[in-house]
Amino acid sequence: MILNPQKQAIFLAAFTSTLLISCAGDPVAISAISKDKKAFIAQNFNRQSVSASVLNKLPADESVAQSKTLKFNMTSKILKSDGKEIARQIEMTYTPIGNGLVQVFSEFSSNGIPLILNFSLNYKGIRSLKWMSADPAYSYSDQPYEIKEVSSWDKIGSAAGDTFSATYSWARVMQIVSYSEGKEVCKVTKIIPAKEVHASLTGNARELACEVFNNGLTNGLNNYIYIEALGYAIPTHYTRADLKETRTIDSISEL
Repeated sequence: MILNPQKQAIFLAAFTSTLLISCAGDPVAISAISKDKKAFIAQNFNRQSVSASVLNKLPADESVAQSKTLKFNMTSKILKSDGKEIARQIEMTYTPIGNGLVQVFSEFSSNGIPLILNFSLNYKGIRSLKWMSADPAYSYSDQPYEIKEVSSWDKIGSAAGDTFSATYSWARVMQIVSYSEGKEVCKVTKIIPAKEVHASLTGNARELACEVFNNGLTNGLNNYIYIEALGYAIPTHYTRADLKETRTIDSISEL
């Protein structure tokens, strides 16, 4: 069957639209990611990449609007359950895009060789709304995940002793049923001068201790430092069933 030019155009437009939609949640070629990681996260982890129904449930951002991109060079020390210790270097890049949303890119490396690339659209540096990991040793990334629905989402506590939480469902981007149920409960444990975290930081910082639940069971314990002048948090400790990780900031630079 030969289509006339008008029908061909309609067919191609429909096919292209379908292809773009189907690829939105597919693994991505590492070669495509590594060409321009900044462009990749800007195009795939922006405000439009998350459901409006999710964004509408997030609390209004009360912090001072920030637009500068900062890179945090960090050292990661991991203690595994078998007693083995692992040291890694991490470059974490934070780009605020408004209303508490932050594009976060993390590159883990050892001996100068990249190990893992993480991309996310994050709320206040604490909870990712959309995320994806990639191992440069393979040809394609993992499938991207996202928060599908939000039941409740509190604003971050401002004083020592304040608690706040988020309850949501999440799954792979392409998944349309059988979501996992997530919850994160956090407490502000202490207010400290931000310069105690790194000499270049100003103002105050809030130490946060969070417990993460998946389908009703504890999945991990996360600790953060929320830098008030920046309006987002930096991870400092992760505890999982098989490991404990501690992160320290070595340097901060503006990009």
